[in-house]
Amino acid sequence: MTGKFVAAADIPSDRLDWGELAWISRPSTTGSRQITEALVTLAPGFGHDFHRHPQQDEMLYVLSGTVEQ
Repeated sequence: MTGKFVAAADIPSDRLDWGELAWISRPSTTGSRQITEALVTLAPGFGHDFHRHPQQDEMLYVLSGTVEQ
């Protein structure tokens, strides 16, 4: 298996109109081909449009607040 750890200070993030994505693991930064993990911060009252991840599982872990999936 190939891949690498990324220090917290080096985690790339994307700001969007509905919140922020901090990319903990994705192929372009860690080399992982099977795990994509992001810490998503939704702005209060916001969300994003329905979308799919074909042939992938998605897990939501809510740290605070409530979400509708």
